[in-house]
Amino acid sequence: MALAAGLAGCTDTATLVDATEDGPALDENGAPITGPSLAAQWYSTDPGRALISGDPAEFEAFDVPSLRGVARAAPYFHDNSHATLMDVLDTYSRFILPGLPSVGLPPHPPEAPGGPPESLTPTQQQDLIRFLMRL
Repeated sequence: MALAAGLAGCTDTATLVDATEDGPALDENGAPITGPSLAAQWYSTDPGRALISGDPAEFEAFDVPSLRGVARAAPYFHDNSHATLMDVLDTYSRFILPGLPSVGLPPHPPEAPGGPPESLTPTQQQDLIRFLMRL
């Protein structure tokens, strides 16, 4: 429990009742803590719009900007953790798109040995970069 509380950035046991190694943290009613997508959250420390609005329903919700001029808007993501568009596409290709089976992208061999499978081929990534740079 202490490890889960530390990962969640939470020290209040009233809001983090239990966490198992196989599942997300649970709230005081035993329900998984969820974000705006209503998917169970393993941990989070970013309040998103809830910090501004005070509305708990907006926890981990963010205003998404237009893609116009995106190539000149680095760094990327709400926490500025990605310096280039290629970093963003690598993250999506390796970690985000594989978790969205409804998108229907087949897995491709990883770029580096032992890495996670890619959802986008290097050619698809370059095509997307060229497209985004034209906006």
